Amino acid sequence: MSSSSINLSSLLKVAGDDIIRAYRTKYFTTGIIEASGDFLSNKNAINWVNAENFQHFVVEWLQVPTPCTPQIIESSTSASALPLRQYKRQRGSSTSSEHSVVIANKRLRRVSRSPPPITWVTPNKSTGTPAKKHARYSKHQAMTDAGWIQITRQQWVKQLVELTEIPTTWPIPIEGESIGYILDLTNSAFKFIDSNGNPLSMAAIIKNKCVDGWGDGSGGTKDAGPVVFPLGKIKTQRAIHVCRGHFMCLRVDSSLFFKYERYSDDFKTFEEIHNAQMANNAAEADSVIGVAAAFYNSVAFRTCKFNDGKCKGQPIIQTFERGSTSRDTEKYTGPCYYTVPPTVGLKQEKCPHVHFENSKLLNGLITRHQCPAQIIIYTPIDPSIRKAVVITMPGLPHNNPPYALQKLTFEATELYVEAIEAVGLLGSTVGQIDRAPTTKALLASQKATDSKATSSLTQHRVKQRILSGMKQKQYPEGKDIAGVKHMYENIELKQPVQERYIQSMHSELCNDGNDQIDVVVTMLPDLAELVHNVTSTQHDTTYKRVFGAFNEWEIVIWHPYLCRRVAIGRIYCNRETRQAYRLIWTEWFKAIERVTNKSVKFKALHKEGKHAIFMVDGSAPQMQGLGDFLLTQNDPLVSRIATKDPQIIVQYCSRICNIHCQQGVEPLKAVCSHEDYNRIVHFQYIMTQEKMDEFTAWCLGHEQPKVRDWWRNKLAYPWYIPALCRHFSKVPSADWDLGPTNTNLNEQSHQATNRATGVHIPLAEAIDSAFEYDKQISRELQLASENCILTNHRNTLTHRFISNNHWTSLRIERVDTADRIRKEVTNIEIKLAAALEEKKIAIENVNQLRTEKKQVSSGKKINLKTSGRGFPTPAVAISTEKENFPFPSLSLPSSSYHPTSAEPFYASLPPELEPPPSSYNVHLSYLQQSRLYTNSEPVFPSATCPPNLRSNQ
Repeated sequence: MSSSSINLSSLLKVAGDDIIRAYRTKYFTTGIIEASGDFLSNKNAINWVNAENFQHFVVEWLQVPTPCTPQIIESSTSASALPLRQYKRQRGSSTSSEHSVVIANKRLRRVSRSPPPITWVTPNKSTGTPAKKHARYSKHQAMTDAGWIQITRQQWVKQLVELTEIPTTWPIPIEGESIGYILDLTNSAFKFIDSNGNPLSMAAIIKNKCVDGWGDGSGGTKDAGPVVFPLGKIKTQRAIHVCRGHFMCLRVDSSLFFKYERYSDDFKTFEEIHNAQMANNAAEADSVIGVAAAFYNSVAFRTCKFNDGKCKGQPIIQTFERGSTSRDTEKYTGPCYYTVPPTVGLKQEKCPHVHFENSKLLNGLITRHQCPAQIIIYTPIDPSIRKAVVITMPGLPHNNPPYALQKLTFEATELYVEAIEAVGLLGSTVGQIDRAPTTKALLASQKATDSKATSSLTQHRVKQRILSGMKQKQYPEGKDIAGVKHMYENIELKQPVQERYIQSMHSELCNDGNDQIDVVVTMLPDLAELVHNVTSTQHDTTYKRVFGAFNEWEIVIWHPYLCRRVAIGRIYCNRETRQAYRLIWTEWFKAIERVTNKSVKFKALHKEGKHAIFMVDGSAPQMQGLGDFLLTQNDPLVSRIATKDPQIIVQYCSRICNIHCQQGVEPLKAVCSHEDYNRIVHFQYIMTQEKMDEFTAWCLGHEQPKVRDWWRNKLAYPWYIPALCRHFSKVPSADWDLGPTNTNLNEQSHQATNRATGVHIPLAEAIDSAFEYDKQISRELQLASENCILTNHRNTLTHRFISNNHWTSLRIERVDTADRIRKEVTNIEIKLAAALEEKKIAIENVNQLRTEKKQVSSGKKINLKTSGRGFPTPAVAISTEKENFPFPSLSLPSSSYHPTSAEPFYASLPPELEPPPSSYNVHLSYLQQSRLYTNSEPVFPSATCPPNLRSNQ
């Protein structure tokens, strides 16, 4: 029906002011109504009401079912006579015109969002009874008969729906309807607890799952909250919230949301807006000016940090010198589609997309658009009750589409926390947790069936926030040295010495005054006890496991009884100077004495104990720091070592790893001959001082500067040659021979620790993860001793020699193979060079012959395929049957032979046709015996054959 056929004036008159007012409220916001003044008044409705829309609105309005509300007549008696209130219901029907008018007006009246008001009948003051001709009728009974369901003393609904899962959007009933929802999460698989383990309120759980940003309003009070009957008459807290609306760029076309109403989920609309926004992203990346403008926005959105953030400079954008940008800017003059979730809101001030207007780059500010939707949540005061009642106000739909569930829900948080706990918090990363088999199984379980609840876990930053939150809770003071200090002072020092892992922390100012040295000593007491029963310890620094300024210094031994490698201590330090290593050595031995109640005895100094060798990697600060420590332990009367030079005393009990020495020599291979390199590598086996002096002179006089510099560096440390060369060491020969030759145990321990704890982890996490790993090693040692079962029973001295020989053989085989291949390739290169030289000579000969040919032929083309008479030169067929054949005694195939097309065939002609040369005497009898002239059939026809050849005719 067209609007012209509608009598708008009559329809407005019949509808009345209530419907006109409701129509205006539906299509216009309060701000527009107030700003328009009398234009949007009821009297001026004929000028602003759309006839067709108003007709549909009236039809829908009148067809909305209304509750049967009894007409109540108030008595004139006083209310103080009786404590109970009563009311009268009119019986029968009235036929008066006045009553009919009331009913008609009632049909046109807008249905209230709350139960209709009731006029109470006050009992007669004198008699204490209701007025005559009126029966007693309770309010509850009246509402029940009218089809309403009581929620609280004042709240009634017409329909109550039970839910066991939290919806992402709560439906809005139309005007005249009233629906309540009972949400029961009693049997939910989720716990719904906060970071401290306390149960969350149902209101928080409901709003967390909802994509609409419910906020503002009132959270209610717990002291005077209403009693909710559907929940078993329990006391609740009532929260009334208003939708926060939608947040979008100021450049967004307002027509996208004009007259938009949403009563239920409408994700398709949001999906269309999202796809349009993605198209804008693609357009920006496909345009030169779009990329330039995006870069400009990235600079303009940030504050310059120059001069402590006081810089007042502003970025500018210049016009392109070449080419027109007008067509480019046309892409961005259309509407923007950028929206911001309610959880972010106005925290984001500007739109990140490109906007042009009149060829000028403009900023898009984020604005908020109010939404009239409201919600009421009745939450039990007791948080252990997992039930709630939710009511959305009818007739107040959302004016914006729902957003995607980007925010982190409690279900997703709880699910990922379980995944982290299954993998382990220490040293874990998001990538490790996502790749863990336990995580995949957990995400495929029944708890993760709601894809919307866990959709936020597709974002890496969300998962990182969960993981960081758990680590922050475990390390409230941080994960650097401050956090370790907090752990040491508040946890470790409160425990007995035998139960501590962090044994000591020591700080000291650097001698250069630039920084502070921090040393953290960690070890388990039962592992530290092993140092008293070994002849050597290996010490090496690993740089991969700890992130930041600190590095880990690991002490490893070979357990002589259980035949296995054991890391007995880990020390963390932020410097690698001589002073730092002196602190490391000192604090480690102090901690051992404090934990084991006895100090370590060195054979060279104390003339007792078993410890004889410190195996190190050759680091100069480490050796110098060890020498400084040993001087504090030396008693010349006992050790008979009278030196006070730390670089001398360290020679009595230290040894440098052979492999580290070879690695230091490796760069010289590129500048030395094979013979020179072999001599340098094997210098550690020199036996006499004379040979060493000769080697020194040879190195210092070498033609390569790198060789000279390398040896000068070694001569600068008096302890280097004695710690590397057996025949120059002050360590007893027996101890030297029984000691290790390298720090391979350290290197193996580094790899094992990295696999168990992870790498590039903060200091506090590194200490805690190493603590768990060391406890595991301690437990394995304990079980091996108790059960008499070694972790690896093939680790005896013989087995290790066999294994070492095997790997040595493989290494030699690889070297030999590489050498053989190198020699073969060298021979091939020599042959190839010779062949190329021959090729060069051959090319020169060819060119010379071509020149000679050109000179002989005078540059003319000579046909070499003719005999000079213009006819092809006949080929000679070797056949005894051909005429003029001078060797008749040769046997050839019989006359049955027939030549093929691939074989040349030449007919033998008689002498009359081709006379034989004078030098040959060919008889006719021979020709007649030829296979070409048989008695069976002549070769030539009779017309051409001479008579003397016709022997059979």
